Amino acid sequence: MFFRSGDLGDRGERQACRWLRRRGWNLLSRNPRIGHDEIDIIAESPDGRILACIEVKSTATREGDLFRRIDGAKQRCLRRSARQIAARYPRHFVRIDLMTVHFDRLFIARIQHWPSILEARG
Repeated sequence: MFFRSGDLGDRGERQACRWLRRRGWNLLSRNPRIGHDEIDIIAESPDGRILACIEVKSTATREGDLFRRIDGAKQRCLRRSARQIAARYPRHFVRIDLMTVHFDRLFIARIQHWPSILEARG
């Protein structure tokens, strides 16, 4: 399978959005710009108390440690964005989540959701 990374990333984000909606999450925004930064997905939990700033990592090659793709610069970007979201939505608990999307050779997605991978204040 050969896909440009942008195509794979977009497909992974769409799969992640579908996964969240099926579990009752309210999708507030996809790829919003927060200052100079961008968040893949902002979603509200089914109970309405949590806003998740979600980073989506997708792969079609092999399942590896997708956490490693979140380097120091990306962590700073996510924290900065989460702090700004928290300031806009003071009644919500804001957290930073990771969703990994692995596409197998038949392009069937395997999705995992990792809540609270980073502290927004860190």
